[in-house]
Amino acid sequence: MPVDKVVLRVFQREVEHQCRFVLIAAADRRQALQDQERLNDEMERRFEERARQEIIARTGGGPAARGPFLMQMSMQNEFGDWWERQYAVRARFWYSVQSLLVAAANISKLLWPTYRTYRGKKENLVPGRGEELRKSLAIGEEHAVLRPRTLRNHFEHYDVRLEEWAASSDQPGLSDLTMRSSGSVGQSSGAVVGSISPDDEMRAFDADSNTVTFRGEAYRLQPIIDAVQDIWGKAKAEIQKP
Repeated sequence: MPVDKVVLRVFQREVEHQCRFVLIAAADRRQALQDQERLNDEMERRFEERARQEIIARTGGGPAARGPFLMQMSMQNEFGDWWERQYAVRARFWYSVQSLLVAAANISKLLWPTYRTYRGKKENLVPGRGEELRKSLAIGEEHAVLRPRTLRNHFEHYDVRLEEWAASSDQPGLSDLTMRSSGSVGQSSGAVVGSISPDDEMRAFDADSNTVTFRGEAYRLQPIIDAVQDIWGKAKAEIQKP
């Protein structure tokens, strides 16, 4: 039996909503990366200027007697605001990544539904709705990158992943929420505890490849965003039909 037209339109509209949420999160993520790059450039300029002032003070009869310890304290006081802003940008970046993955997984569940097993039977209250929804939006192989939900699951069930790490790591040491790049976006920044092996690196982002990794598993974000952008256009056109 075909899916009721009104019901199908409701599902199409929800796909459009979730696509919009993905693209909003992607824009926020881009902005956070740009802010991170500006902060690192600012830090580099301020550090070079501060070091230059210290050299002048030490060689020109200035207050060189402050010594390395006082110089370090001065640097910490001067750049304390920078560290706070850097932490806020990193938090916003990962918030955006998580939001993007949740919305992308919602699209996946709409287009490729999985049904719960209840009393030995799979619940399928609207038979065929996944297939009909994909057909109505002309979903093809180029959109199949959205089907897996593994990376979203790593984020959503992070408590379980931490337990798995704690149970499997021979020398517990954790790296999490790191951002790195060979350019100016930044060196590794995030929470690091103890000595780190590749399997002990949890959520990490590489700006050069636009890739999120989780315990050695790599996931490219741009193909997901591109697929969502295309589906969004299809969904908008479909829900505007009479």
